[in-house]
Amino acid sequence: MEGADIWEAVEDDYEVADLPTNPTINKIRYYKERVTGKAKAKLCLCLAVSPTIFTRIMRLKSAKDIWDYLKEEYEGDEKIRERFEATIASLENTKEVSDIKLVEVLSALQAQEQRSMMRRNAPVEGAL
Repeated sequence: MEGADIWEAVEDDYEVADLPTNPTINKIRYYKERVTGKAKAKLCLCLAVSPTIFTRIMRLKSAKDIWDYLKEEYEGDEKIRERFEATIASLENTKEVSDIKLVEVLSALQAQEQRSMMRRNAPVEGAL
């Protein structure tokens, strides 16, 4: 997320001030970058978790809230940390975050969860 220049939205949870009445091009550009950065950071965090965790964090308002929740719940769990880091890296390398649709997110999360369950030889709900 640092490479995509969106970590600041997670770490600082900055507020985006409304545009003034007659904004300059630079102010408009800056405003868009800040709003987009917050949205991309939240989406990256949501994409990197399992469907079960996704349903818990999607109600949270900001990327910082999501990050704090994930740190508190899973800080000591190495398996989850490794999976999270691998998923984030994969997302950053394969697709422009702003182009991802919610249906693709849910589908990818479900597929990832099913693969994980198959590796553990657990029953996979909805598998043929």
